[in-house]
Amino acid sequence: HRIGDILLVATPYDSFILEEDGTFSDRIYREYMELQLTSPPRLTRASSGEEALHRLNERHFDMVITMARVADMTPEQLASRVKEVRPDLPVVLLTYGALPPRRQSESKSSIDHVFVWKGDSSLLLAMVKIIEDADNVDFDTKHGRVRVIVVVEDSPSDYSSYLTQLYTVIMKQTQALVADSLNYADRLQRIRARPKILLARNFEEAEKLYAQYGAYLLGIVSDIQYPKDGVSNPTAGLMLLSKFQEERPDLPMLLQSADTRLVGSTGHESPGIHSKRHPSRDLHSPDALQMMVDSTSKPLFLRAAQVEVGIDLAGDVPAGQTLGYTGAAG
Repeated sequence: HRIGDILLVATPYDSFILEEDGTFSDRIYREYMELQLTSPPRLTRASSGEEALHRLNERHFDMVITMARVADMTPEQLASRVKEVRPDLPVVLLTYGALPPRRQSESKSSIDHVFVWKGDSSLLLAMVKIIEDADNVDFDTKHGRVRVIVVVEDSPSDYSSYLTQLYTVIMKQTQALVADSLNYADRLQRIRARPKILLARNFEEAEKLYAQYGAYLLGIVSDIQYPKDGVSNPTAGLMLLSKFQEERPDLPMLLQSADTRLVGSTGHESPGIHSKRHPSRDLHSPDALQMMVDSTSKPLFLRAAQVEVGIDLAGDVPAGQTLGYTGAAG
């Protein structure tokens, strides 16, 4: 499954903000071309909720992005009406800051993802790829034995920044493999074999992903505090990774948090789990991900089709599979 057509619902003011450094479509195209990805998605605009619904009835779309301010209805109302027409159509809310608690609870019922716009067009790539990966992971793991990285984070602001950096690193490492490709078919095969990234926003979602894709996991990156049993738990990350470590002692795991009190108080000395403290809540620094990777025993690495596929965040990973795969690219 590939996202080819996106419907963007934004007021003229929001459109102006998004296009401050160039048109939205051009920025998506530029991101794809810089990372040597094929078939960037096409963008169609709607300035109101009713116009968006009208366009949905006229043609097919693979994804809806709505800004927090919509002229004639709330984003939650728009998402609910979109789901009535297309229950399987992903709806993403793009905001300029964190939503208040009441809005967060309302959004969960109809909005698939919430992202925070900070001016970096790489976020558009992350928004598209996180949905494509979730849609393709079943087929890709079963038929191509493609590997999986699980990120556990409940803060839209933090995972918006973190996923942006993580996808960029993986795509650039994939480019290094593509450069050695013998032909176009080999190039596509290597691109298609990149690890899928799956996002869990609470303890239960992470457990479910582990149960489904544990055999294909390359590593887990987890925050320390996030919801467990519907309540924010300050040690949920420790409990989750400790549980997984009992079952998979060799699985690379990384705890990260911007809260120095949480990291400093874990006291976790397990060789299989590495703790990392971020210096600030802003993970949007270009060096943030590299700093996290450099702090572990070995750097992040990625190898693709016809060689081992792996990621090393905290220790040695068993050899991967030889891949011959023709699934979804990118």
